[in-house]
Amino acid sequence: MKRIFVAATLAASLVATAAVAATLPSLARFSYVGSLTVTDKSSPIAGVHHFYANAAAKKALSKGGPFPVGAEFRGRLYEAEQNEFGVVAGKIKLTTVMKKDPAAADTGGWAFSVVTPDGKSPKLDVKTACFQCHQKAQATDFVFSKALP
Repeated sequence: MKRIFVAATLAASLVATAAVAATLPSLARFSYVGSLTVTDKSSPIAGVHHFYANAAAKKALSKGGPFPVGAEFRGRLYEAEQNEFGVVAGKIKLTTVMKKDPAAADTGGWAFSVVTPDGKSPKLDVKTACFQCHQKAQATDFVFSKALP
């Protein structure tokens, strides 16, 4: 009986994980490029971040920029959870997308978007929600390639 319960719990967990993943932008053809943990719970970006880049972005990142049109980064933001190993990624909070697009002149040539686990894109002003912080990385084409002080 215990084995059946464990198997059913595991199966339900896998189904729930697959359902969430199906609503978020895919990470296929993206490579992992780094992580960041923001532990200040008052920060709007608090949590564990994992970042991924497409081939064009990864190549330019290795050179410190500039980034060609079509370069794209995706980030997964997870709730930060404390366990016996330290701070770890918990439940997915959202996915961020940052794509080089000359039509996005107001934000340094980068189009920003956010997608929640249910597949919705919250209405937000990317100039203040995203680009205001990314302006600090103007020297590297608005892409953070090093930890901030």
